[in-house]
Amino acid sequence: MTNKLTDTVTHSGFKMKIDTRTMPYRPAASSPYQPTDDQPWLDIHLEVTNVGEAGRAFSMEDLEVRDAANESFVPSIVASYDIPKERNLSLVDLKAGEVETGEVIFAIPKDAKGLRLVFKGLLGDDTPQPVIDLGL
Repeated sequence: MTNKLTDTVTHSGFKMKIDTRTMPYRPAASSPYQPTDDQPWLDIHLEVTNVGEAGRAFSMEDLEVRDAANESFVPSIVASYDIPKERNLSLVDLKAGEVETGEVIFAIPKDAKGLRLVFKGLLGDDTPQPVIDLGL
């Protein structure tokens, strides 16, 4: 099942909602890290809530983007260097009930279509992975 961009999904003890998504995303001109013409950046701003019972770590590695050809793209570690710490979802520890908002950036081929965000969840969670249509 593919969820709409405005839907909230739950998986691996986390509730996740996309606040905004920007493509192409351009960091400040002063940034040493810049997207290329062939691989523009997709910036996804998320709200993540720990709905589990214990403290858990949410990682950007729990996410991937897939295109219409089902090619997958993982978050860009290099692009994430530029996100201020208070908005960076590279790895955040969340206590039960705690909410965090922040960004994850993906480098996506410019000709990719039908983009979907896949919430892979925690290692070992074999329940169905929520998919959100990004409308791109």
